[in-house]
Amino acid sequence: ATYAAFEAARPGSTAAELFHVMDKIVTGGAGGSEAGRYGHGLGMNLTEWPSLIPTDHTPLVSGMVLTLEPGIELAPGRALVHEENIVIRENGAEWLSQPYGAEMLEV
Repeated sequence: ATYAAFEAARPGSTAAELFHVMDKIVTGGAGGSEAGRYGHGLGMNLTEWPSLIPTDHTPLVSGMVLTLEPGIELAPGRALVHEENIVIRENGAEWLSQPYGAEMLEV
């Protein structure tokens, strides 16, 4: 889901569009998981606008820094949320953190 959102992240896309790209993979398009939003802005505060939720139609612009963090509920009260950081550039997104692959360990 993170890689799909990375490919979709470009100027003119919206926060909601990134949510829907990830949600198709995470829940099959059910509209979100119990783990919460799928990312947010990053900059002046740890967690800030925009939110990668279905109702945030904020357009992405060059220079905007976002987290991509699609979460899934593993069991009641137990969620997996992994965050990657990107910056929106004129031609698409750029990773600010080395993306972690499928070999992720459970902690």
